[in-house]
Amino acid sequence: MDRRLQPRLSTEYLLAYFQLIRLPNLFTAAADSLFGFLAIQAGSWGFSPQTLVGVVAVSVFFYAAGVVLNDVADFDRDSRERPGRPLPSGRISRRWAAMLGIGAWLLGLGLCVGLSIKGLSPGMGLTGVGLGLTILVYNFLLKETFLGPILIGICRTLNVLLGMTLSGASMSEGGGLMTAHFLAAGAIGVYATGISCFARQEAGSSSRWSLALGVLLMLAGVAMVALLPWWAAEHFNRALLNLERWGLLIAVIAGIIGYRCAGAIIGPTPHQVQRATKQAILWIIVLDAAACLVFAGSLPAVLVLSLLLPAVVATVWISPT
Repeated sequence: MDRRLQPRLSTEYLLAYFQLIRLPNLFTAAADSLFGFLAIQAGSWGFSPQTLVGVVAVSVFFYAAGVVLNDVADFDRDSRERPGRPLPSGRISRRWAAMLGIGAWLLGLGLCVGLSIKGLSPGMGLTGVGLGLTILVYNFLLKETFLGPILIGICRTLNVLLGMTLSGASMSEGGGLMTAHFLAAGAIGVYATGISCFARQEAGSSSRWSLALGVLLMLAGVAMVALLPWWAAEHFNRALLNLERWGLLIAVIAGIIGYRCAGAIIGPTPHQVQRATKQAILWIIVLDAAACLVFAGSLPAVLVLSLLLPAVVATVWISPT
């Protein structure tokens, strides 16, 4: 083989794997668990960096497993609708992708159980098992049913709860999960359910009704985040961000998401729907950061928001959908 061709081939080979695991989306999964972890810490930095990296790694492994197994299960459909995807195009074999997906799933589960035992946090172990099972049920049993988008939302909710349940130290000091924490995790789940409804037929002909339902669910998730200062009043720092500024922040987030999706409802072409879906996925990181601001303050929120930069850069070469 001509050595001059090798760098190009290697780059294309690597790009195929990045497309398979939806590289930009991995940063949104990391943002979920990072927010969850920092929300329980409530601004305290007395935790092990290795623990923080571990819980984020669990989310990344589980998410990568989910999207890879999704492509394995959707091979025939993608062959018709998206022949350029890594599996239908033959750049990656279906068998190898299945092994990769199962391997990432086992890594996520094993690391989750290990962190759970090390941190004396059985809640994280149970949450991780629940997330892993939900991924399998979605991909191989219920994806094409009306429960499909709901299961996507449950996966996102459990992903946030992974980070929350690992913070055993702060829980033992009397913290623990409050109603506000479950509301925050559920908000991300509802928003993700909306994205799934919105993108359900993105490669073909999308119904305006399903698109509208998706937008309503996304905005419902944003509205749930908007309620956090009242549900988590003991954490909300009014000196840092008063309710008027908080309301303005939420209004801007909701307005941009609604505006981006409105174009797809007016003209539901695959291009418009896919473009709006890509942007809606990236806004998960912004919602995580906004919720983190309520519980943990500005510095942790900025840490979560910083994941937006590599996610946006990755979308230049790799589609999140």
